Amino acid sequence: MYSNRKRRTSDQHVPGTDYFLRAVGLLQDLYENPSVEQVEVMILFSFYANALGRVKSSYTYSGIALRIALGLGLHRTLPTDNLLTPIEREHRKRLWWTLYTLDRLCSSNLGFPVLASDSVIDVKLPTNEGLDGAELEEFSDPAHLIANVKLAKITGQICKSFGYLNFITAGTDLDYERKRLSYNESIESYSVFANGTKSCRKLYA
Repeated sequence: MYSNRKRRTSDQHVPGTDYFLRAVGLLQDLYENPSVEQVEVMILFSFYANALGRVKSSYTYSGIALRIALGLGLHRTLPTDNLLTPIEREHRKRLWWTLYTLDRLCSSNLGFPVLASDSVIDVKLPTNEGLDGAELEEFSDPAHLIANVKLAKITGQICKSFGYLNFITAGTDLDYERKRLSYNESIESYSVFANGTKSCRKLYA
């Protein structure tokens, strides 16, 4: 799997396609009883569909995942007296923000509106704070996910400002250029790494 060695195959199937199709065939309508696991499955479907170049399918799967996540309240901060364990609470946060970045990715690829407005989201960003030694082993450093979330926020703002409907009613070229320069400055000023040596623009170039 992690080898660079090229292998000859008898067909042009993308690895994992058969498993993906089987998983789609096994998918059941359980939306009246949503679960975190359903969100995870739909995210995996969306990621794989995007890798296949099926961007509209990816957008649809991520949309279903987002609706389920909203129904579960993943976008909201849980009250402190909630019975969930610290691991479960942190997992919910990371799952939401992974889905958030996926929604912005799919929307920007197609020029479609994002499905969840920032104004309805109050869940905190991922963190390892408050987790003890054993609990920390369940999670990786959240820095990379946080960086992607911040970049996704900028992407969402761009989608809102330069979406199709806004574009065709966009006023003067000067207004458009001012917005474009503003977002360019936001991207350039945001540093992915703590030492500030590499910008998002360079990271994705």
